[in-house]
Amino acid sequence: MIHEPVTAAAGAGAISRNHYLPDTRDQIIDPRTAYQVVSLLEGVVQRGTGVAVRAVGKPLAGKTGTTNDSKDTWFIGFSPDLVCGVFVGFDNPRTLGKVEQGATVSAPIFRDFMMGALADEPATPFRVPPGIDLVPVDSHSGAPDKAGAPGAIMEAFKSGTEPGLASAEAEQPNKPAGNNKPAANSGSGDGWTLLALLSHPHEKHRHEDTKNTKKKITRKRGAAKEDSQ
Repeated sequence: MIHEPVTAAAGAGAISRNHYLPDTRDQIIDPRTAYQVVSLLEGVVQRGTGVAVRAVGKPLAGKTGTTNDSKDTWFIGFSPDLVCGVFVGFDNPRTLGKVEQGATVSAPIFRDFMMGALADEPATPFRVPPGIDLVPVDSHSGAPDKAGAPGAIMEAFKSGTEPGLASAEAEQPNKPAGNNKPAANSGSGDGWTLLALLSHPHEKHRHEDTKNTKKKITRKRGAAKEDSQ
């Protein structure tokens, strides 16, 4: 059962911060999936359209929003313990300006509000549930990278789904002990190629078509060589 701390109140009858109440609400989503969404929205603040919010200097996540012609703009964001939504628009819809968007209008308002609301609060990180592995990947390609490498970011994966792990496990059953050669059915021996074929069935057919085409070309070259002799 999840327990959340009760906010302390000032004056007589204040509740201790060490007192907890049970959270009896129904669990409606896998906590790992929920955290992956949170992690993505943290990325919006760290390196996306919500970078204005980064000035708060505490863990925050959120998303900008802009309608056609910039008639409505939003920023919906949150810390681990506080949610805030900002909407900017006219009562009678009209454009806010050609270049206005959630990032330039609503996000700064959210930033200023959170600066005040969290001024006396510690920088609380988002809670990572069990079963999540944070893996360094290249921010552009998504390929595995070294922690701290230029352009590397930490992405949240459910344990057992990290990049490259599926291909390594797929090769393992056909690899004799002490033999470093690729498995016989691993195509080119490249684990990423095998993973791509498993993920995209049509690519498998395309791969087979390519091999058949190469065989036909080889036969034609052999026939041409015999004719020339």
